[in-house]
Amino acid sequence: FLGWPSHPLAFDVSVHFGTLLALLLYFREDLLKLFTKDKRTLILLIIATVPAVFVGLLFNDYFERTFSNVTRASFFLFFTASLLFLAEVISKKEGETSSLRWWHSLVIGLFQALAIFPGVSRSGSTISGGMFMGLSREDATRFAFLLGIPIIFGAFLVEVPSFVMEKGSLFYLVTGALSSFITGYLAIHFLLKYVKKGKLYPFAIYCVAFGAVALWVVR
Repeated sequence: FLGWPSHPLAFDVSVHFGTLLALLLYFREDLLKLFTKDKRTLILLIIATVPAVFVGLLFNDYFERTFSNVTRASFFLFFTASLLFLAEVISKKEGETSSLRWWHSLVIGLFQALAIFPGVSRSGSTISGGMFMGLSREDATRFAFLLGIPIIFGAFLVEVPSFVMEKGSLFYLVTGALSSFITGYLAIHFLLKYVKKGKLYPFAIYCVAFGAVALWVVR
């Protein structure tokens, strides 16, 4: 929209790092509980992280080359909308995270791995996967946010060092991370409150609308 040339994928990761900081701050009590009392959920999160790590290591170069393709991203936004819509239509269960089994978390991890495709929302696909596995909308959202911490941190470690080597890149990295930290924290707070009673249909409509606008811009 701003007419800028394509930027490195590492910049996207630096923006995600700001969101990571917001996640760590917002869920600091949950994280403390994971490492002291709730080891079972910690294990489930580790299992769910494996698919994205596996896919990322094997296909990182391919997806980095295609990530700036707006047309593909637009169509995958439509795919994200489909997942959100189906999650609301199909899933009627109100399960808690404590009811998850190891294979449930693995399936949720596979949904998270879909986010390596440009335009697929990581949180959207993971929340949908959690709801398909019987979690309530609120528990699926909380699990999805916690699951984002290791995968975003890992992506940051892999991509950012090469980005920092570029002249002048550190300024953009810090600026992007700071802005995403602020907006990310506000978004987490809003979404967790919203999903207690609200449905995911508005987010599906948003994905369709944004994808359609992007297609119109690049036509």
